[in-house]
Amino acid sequence: MKLSEQLKAAFTLIDREDKWCQGEYARDKDGNYIPEGDKNACKYCSLGAIRNAQEIDNISVHSNFIRLSAIRLIDKFNDNHTYAEVREVWLKAIAKAKEEEK
Repeated sequence: MKLSEQLKAAFTLIDREDKWCQGEYARDKDGNYIPEGDKNACKYCSLGAIRNAQEIDNISVHSNFIRLSAIRLIDKFNDNHTYAEVREVWLKAIAKAKEEEK
């Protein structure tokens, strides 16, 4: 799977604001903390999305997201910015990955 596809797979976990969270890697439908990997997790932060996306190389996606976005502390950025800002960074990273794949 190409890097852009792996980034998209992680992003699908947070591609709407109601699926995104701050302050924890994962939350349940009521917004309560929930351990990563729990079947009731339905909201993720950016790093939680990378760590919990299925069928991707999580470590490679993590390091490449940092490289493509120039954001060193993904969790800090996620927790201190709006969803719109986080979404924009994700979409730019995916676009850069696609460009590199040409």
